[in-house]
This record gives sequence, C-alpha cells and structure tokens, in this order.
Amino acid sequence: PHRLRLAQVSLQARQGDVVYGYLGWRNPDRSMRVQVGRQLVLSGAPRYTMIDGVFGELMLPADLRAQAYGGTAVFAGFDHALTAPAVGARLAWQPAMRGHLALAFQDVSGLSLATRRTVGADFSARLPAGVALAGSTAWDLLGRGMQDARLDLS
Repeated sequence: PHRLRLAQVSLQARQGDVVYGYLGWRNPDRSMRVQVGRQLVLSGAPRYTMIDGVFGELMLPADLRAQAYGGTAVFAGFDHALTAPAVGARLAWQPAMRGHLALAFQDVSGLSLATRRTVGADFSARLPAGVALAGSTAWDLLGRGMQDARLDLS
C-alpha cells in the first residue's frame, strides 16, 4: 500500500520549513520498504540525521534488517545553504521482541564543522522481570575519537 505522510511545519516570523514529509512504499509481505523525501534516518548509535533523499530497508533471513540511505543532510534552521551530501547504512540483528544488535556507518561531508564519518554500534535486550538494557557507541573515523557512549538500564 502507498502511504502519504503529511508534513509538520515549523513557523517563525511567518517563515516555515518542512520538518519531515515523504512518500513511502512497502511491499505486501512487509519485507521491503522505500521512502523518498525529507525524513529522519537512524544514522548510527544513537544519532538521527534529517535528510532530503531516499531511504530503503530490507528484511533478510535470520532476523537481519539492512537499511541504507542517501541524499542531502539538512541542518536545523531556516538557512538551506547549510546542507551536505549524506550516505549511510545500518545492519541489525533483531530477533522478535528480544532486543537487537546493530552496526552502522554514516558519511556527511562538505562542511568543515558538519563533516563526519562515523561507525556506530547499538544494542537492546529485554531481561527477566521487565528489565531493559540498552547501549550504544559512536566512533569518529576522521580522528576525533569516540563521539558518544551510553548504557541504560531500566
């Protein structure tokens, strides 16, 4: 089925910007989907990146989920001159209702302060008695070292 998501609009001094809005397609057995437009993509632990572009996801055997995207990263604010090419991919093992383990890569280039090339890993697990454990880390491949590391128990 084809779906159309309506855009959310931020207004400030009679100006606005689309927060997200995309056209999406998912095949009948829900093993593949494609989205085109402005969207938030999970670009690695624990980052989301807003892009104008294409996102694809494929469900693979053995509870694997492959995701890839490409387009232009869009940075917050109303100045659309602040954009940069962005590509990324994520591979996750996600057994039903037990958690996940994932590796991700992202490259955003073109602006000196916004340029990043990151490898990330994240996981979650459901433990007995309703306890959840989750963690993530992101490593900058451009020499800036570890960007983020988290461990949550709830």
